[in-house]
Amino acid sequence: MRNARPLVVSTTLIALLGASHLTPIGAFLAATPAAAQQAQITVSTFYDSLSPYGRWVRHPSFRYVWCPAEPAGWTPYSSGHWVYTEPYGWYFVSDDPYGWAVYHYGRWFVHAGLGWCWVPGTVWAPAWVTWRRAPDFVGWAPLPPARPGIQIDIDVNINIEPPQDHWVFVPAPQFLAPDLLTVAVPPPERPVIFNQTNIVGPVIVQNNTIINNVIEVNYIEQATGQTVEARPIEPVSDPAAVAQAGAAAPAETTPIPVFQAPVADAAPEAAPPE
Repeated sequence: MRNARPLVVSTTLIALLGASHLTPIGAFLAATPAAAQQAQITVSTFYDSLSPYGRWVRHPSFRYVWCPAEPAGWTPYSSGHWVYTEPYGWYFVSDDPYGWAVYHYGRWFVHAGLGWCWVPGTVWAPAWVTWRRAPDFVGWAPLPPARPGIQIDIDVNINIEPPQDHWVFVPAPQFLAPDLLTVAVPPPERPVIFNQTNIVGPVIVQNNTIINNVIEVNYIEQATGQTVEARPIEPVSDPAAVAQAGAAAPAETTPIPVFQAPVADAAPEAAPPE
């Protein structure tokens, strides 16, 4: 798991925001497994937990967005690995300490001045992505916001086609690599691979649940020469347990710790204190 890095961004572009006074996410540490499934969080929990890893910025369309302290060229869903889970399909196991939130709730977009920014959402998913593939490459890109404000909708636009530079591509035989950063196609080469791949589509909705299975297991097994074991998930009460899973080998059959507490409400009046 990586440590927080300082953010270098012009103060003319963003307002620096402090930590929230509300209950920190660590308050869930003492919860029992049953409580882990029943616990609720609020949008203010995101404001609290993500502040050490970036900055919250007021936005005219999305109220507040979070811009991570990452270097130029960074892309969401790039540091970590994929595992196939029951019943959600491909789940992104992030190496980032903030991954429990930004890769499983909400959506991403690129701001012309700030780079990648995350819009909070209330619906949990194994990953909010869309996919491309070819015989030799697999690619995924973050889904953009579906509406203004906090993302409360479960609907997915099947016609979304993110720009070329929004995608992460890996050679298909390396799709199950434990550290995707080490095998990902360098950013300058992404447009070439983009033109070699075909759109497969985004995550889908089944029974009001987001399922990420448009990349077939059979295709991945043939490309990698490995058997894909479907791993069960284990709801946890502490997001730190999710970050620790980034060090787990993808071939393990032990349950994947997942923090998927429902977001109690969209909290339109909530805001990070300036």
